[in-house]
Amino acid sequence: MEDGVPVGTVKPTQVDSNELAATMDATASYVTITTDLMGGVTVIEEPFEPEIDHTAYGVLSDLLRILTDTK
Repeated sequence: MEDGVPVGTVKPTQVDSNELAATMDATASYVTITTDLMGGVTVIEEPFEPEIDHTAYGVLSDLLRILTDTK
C-alpha cells in the first residue's frame, strides 16, 4: 500500500531455480498477493491448452487497467 491505496504491478521477474515459479509448467500462471497479516498468498492456475486469444486478452486487459488507473 502507498498512502492507504493498494498498489499492484505486473512485470516479468527473474526467479531462482529453487523457487516455486521456476518449477511450474510454461502455460501455468500465478499471482502472489502480499498482505500485512499473512505475508505472501499465492494462487496458481493449473496448466491448460493455451490459445492465442487467451494471451491477447491478458495483455489487453492489463493495458486497459494501466490506462484506466493512471487517469
